[in-house]
Amino acid sequence: MLGNPDMQSVRLGGIYALERLAAERPNDYHVQIMRLFGAFVVDQTKSEVSRRTGVEGECDSSGEEPVQQRAEPGLALDVQEVMRLIAQRDEKQIALEYKEGLRLNLSHSSLVGLTLVNANLSNVDFTKANLSLVRLWQGRFSGAMLPGTNLTRASLVGADLRDTDMRRVNLSGADLIGANLRNADLGLVDLASEHLWGMELFPANLSGANLRAADLSGANMVKADLIRAKLGGATLVQVDLSNANLSEADLRAANLSGANLTGTNFGGVGADLSGAKLINCKGLTQEQINKAKADSDNPPDLKGTIDANTGNLLVWAR
Repeated sequence: MLGNPDMQSVRLGGIYALERLAAERPNDYHVQIMRLFGAFVVDQTKSEVSRRTGVEGECDSSGEEPVQQRAEPGLALDVQEVMRLIAQRDEKQIALEYKEGLRLNLSHSSLVGLTLVNANLSNVDFTKANLSLVRLWQGRFSGAMLPGTNLTRASLVGADLRDTDMRRVNLSGADLIGANLRNADLGLVDLASEHLWGMELFPANLSGANLRAADLSGANMVKADLIRAKLGGATLVQVDLSNANLSEADLRAANLSGANLTGTNFGGVGADLSGAKLINCKGLTQEQINKAKADSDNPPDLKGTIDANTGNLLVWAR
């Protein structure tokens, strides 16, 4: 039924029958059916041409936030239903996947515009998937893989992306207000994985991304493109931002205490450091700071930060 090439209604019947079987006998069938669902999504979407949708999601009238989705132009109903069922997996089901060594494979799939609220997408491999314009509010991505994923203009408000592999991800114009990216890897793809990307070794693209109030503590953001990124109030404690581009970035009231800022670019149209904490930062120089800007009555806090070139304490001279 799932493989019927002509009738979507038959495929939907197969999907619901498999869902019921997995629920009734999880120890016997959950892992196999999730593996089948992953293959179905990839087969149905990997060759599709991405299209803009702009569909908005909504919460349940009861005030709760169950997994939901709406029909998306360009995304078939059967694919949406499979994604809804994947996103409804509970912790016991995910534990079964780990026990059996399954990471749900959605790599190279195209899920443009998918809308899910409070989705559990833990233990899913989205490597090089096209997730542009998705709406995945409060999504959970524990143990997920996102290297090379296209998240252009995606909305991941309040998402849990802790410890997630997001190397070479494209978050240009994405909305991650309040997202938790503690210890996420947003840096340049490592040379050990060079065979995955050929010669296309370039960093994560977060230009214009909205990361206000996001927690990125300990994240690897080496060489990340953060031009015009909105990082106001973000927690960037001990983040590695070496050689990152923060030109025109909004860092007002951001906490960069202990961050590695070796070679970080605050210049061009200077990054706004009004009220930012740059306490005990590493690799920072007076020359870098002089290229940034801040409100005259709300300068950045440079307490304890030493010029990496001269050994003198940094000062805000504007």
